[in-house]
Amino acid sequence: MAEPTCSTQPRSTGFIHLQQMISGYPAWTRLWCVLRQHHLRCWAYPEDVGRQLPVKTVDLTKEMSVENAPRLTMRRPNTLLIKDHETDSEFFVSFESKEEREKWATVLRQAIVDLKVWKESSNYIIQKQSSKFYNENDFDGLSGYSPYKRNNPLSQYKHTAETTVL
Repeated sequence: MAEPTCSTQPRSTGFIHLQQMISGYPAWTRLWCVLRQHHLRCWAYPEDVGRQLPVKTVDLTKEMSVENAPRLTMRRPNTLLIKDHETDSEFFVSFESKEEREKWATVLRQAIVDLKVWKESSNYIIQKQSSKFYNENDFDGLSGYSPYKRNNPLSQYKHTAETTVL
């Protein structure tokens, strides 16, 4: 099955300064982060990827937004504010340069847009015909396909809880 590149390849990798609250005070930690699909996973060093579990994981949601941090709130330069509007939480990430900040802002925003567009459809699978007369050239194996079902474009898909979602 073909998968979009955004789900199989990392969107971006690099060092990010992540602000965390420790004993009620903000502290910055420099971590190596990998954005793949809608998961931002962070390790202490690039060599730790694949060897250890991430020390920090942020699961992006379609209710999040990414913006440049307001200078009145955050005095540290090259900082992004990531807000989760569903939980009313927010956190800051900072970068070494303006170019890095802009690159990460772009890929984080695109990951959120992809979630908004594709997340609902990723809960559906395409059912292949199970008859012995199945022909690979027949509508890519869509069961129940009808060109006249225009009111419900997802009618040929079936939602199943047991199926592993991409």
